[in-house]
Amino acid sequence: MNVSSVYRAAGKLPRITRWKPGQNLRFPIDEKGLPGFKKWVSTNPFNPGVHSAFDLMAYEGNDGRVVVGMPPRTPVYAMMDGIVLDILRQGPHGCYSSMDLVHSFCCTENFTSFISVSLIHLIAAKDLTVGMPTPVRKGQLLGTLMGRHRDRMPWDYHLHLAMAVGRGCFDKSGLFSGRIADTNIDPEPILFPREKPQFFSIGVPLNS
Repeated sequence: MNVSSVYRAAGKLPRITRWKPGQNLRFPIDEKGLPGFKKWVSTNPFNPGVHSAFDLMAYEGNDGRVVVGMPPRTPVYAMMDGIVLDILRQGPHGCYSSMDLVHSFCCTENFTSFISVSLIHLIAAKDLTVGMPTPVRKGQLLGTLMGRHRDRMPWDYHLHLAMAVGRGCFDKSGLFSGRIADTNIDPEPILFPREKPQFFSIGVPLNS
């Protein structure tokens, strides 16, 4: 990716200063690919400083039963136009791999603010390169959850989604500089503005 094209792509992103319910987002997981899907449930609620995210881990099926764990290699898509800032691959089978994206820049008199999202337990698509900022389009495939492994539990197969706001920008050479200003953002009302998912306890402690 040419660094100047990254700079141009950043200039075309929406001018949004904060995450809020009602934004025009593409849901990161295609519910049509989940067998018998009826609605999402919450298994690991937002807890500032402990679990500042929402886990797409479980859903209620048409038969009323709760399915814990996404299918192995579930595709994950970009919620908005954005730029992939960082990709980390670590942990067994990519279980703790992560991807950071910035989705907007809004210039004011004194600084440029942005909104970002972090996706954990996501194995990046082959056309996204570690260490190289890459523009992506809303709905573009970002990667998949890990494949099936005998030593993983059903609840390991989930997408950990965290939202943040910060200050920073790309320069004309394509380099990004900035910092996160606030990670105390609950993704649940943004992902589910109409109906809050019901809580379902899977009976084991969860911390990621």
